[in-house]
Formats: sequence, structure tokens, C-alpha cells
Amino acid sequence: MLIDSLHREVSALLRQGTLERAWLIGSLAWGHFGAGSDVDLVVQGVSEEFAPALWDELTRRCAPR
Repeated sequence: MLIDSLHREVSALLRQGTLERAWLIGSLAWGHFGAGSDVDLVVQGVSEEFAPALWDELTRRCAPR
């Protein structure tokens, strides 16, 4: 399940110190996630330069296999 994968990966990044804090907001957080939904993740402690690479990595790690 997407939310479980996202939680596992974000938790690992928090433990590593890559992120300071993270919040899941929007439809996935509230249980109304559907086929047309996106993932709304707010992070603190990531530079603007690193954010796109971080998002690409999370997308890769959380993609269905």
C-alpha cells in the first residue's frame, strides 16, 4: 500500500537526518486517495536544490512493483 511505503521511506530519511520533519497532507492523509490523486508531502530541512532529487527517489522507492 502506498501510504505504508511512503511512511517507511520517510521514516528512514528522518532517521538518517536527510529530513528534519515531514507531514503528509491532502487526500492520502485523510483516506480519500484515488486514481487521480497526487501525494502531498511537506518536508522541512531539505534545500530547494535537493528537493527534486529527493522526490524522484521517494517516487522510485514507493512505486508499485
